[in-house]
Amino acid sequence: MALSGNAYAHGEANFGRPLRREVTGGSHLTLEIPLRHRDGLVGLLLHRGVHGGDPSKLYFPHDLIRVGETVPDGVARVVEEACGAEVTGLDAVGLESWTGEKGHWHVCYTTIARIRRLPETRRNVRAVLRFGPKSLPATPFAWWDRKSLRWLFRTYF
Repeated sequence: MALSGNAYAHGEANFGRPLRREVTGGSHLTLEIPLRHRDGLVGLLLHRGVHGGDPSKLYFPHDLIRVGETVPDGVARVVEEACGAEVTGLDAVGLESWTGEKGHWHVCYTTIARIRRLPETRRNVRAVLRFGPKSLPATPFAWWDRKSLRWLFRTYF
């Protein structure tokens, strides 16, 4: 791999080509995508939870962005692959960064994807649950608590 000539003295992010296998201390650039259908959000109950997560919990589409992919293209691909829905628009929510298990550095971009039709139950999706701010689901989300879901409704609806 050729060097660019830039020097990094403070641990700044500097990425080479993607690796085929996950490595300890590696980086994850991910997309977390709450689905918006009309005036509600849509959660997915999966046969297999995301990244080996608990399948009894709800999820929003979540996956890694690919090298060279724009955020809108990545969101459209992840949502299509996860549940077959077509994305008609985006609302940027935020960018988070943390170091997790095995020293992995996670950078997660959260964006609401507006969809015209409800997702399909297919592949890994066993149920689709649409809900509003006054009817939060009894089934918990894997990575979202009720307070955060209410914040999404207050801020983006």
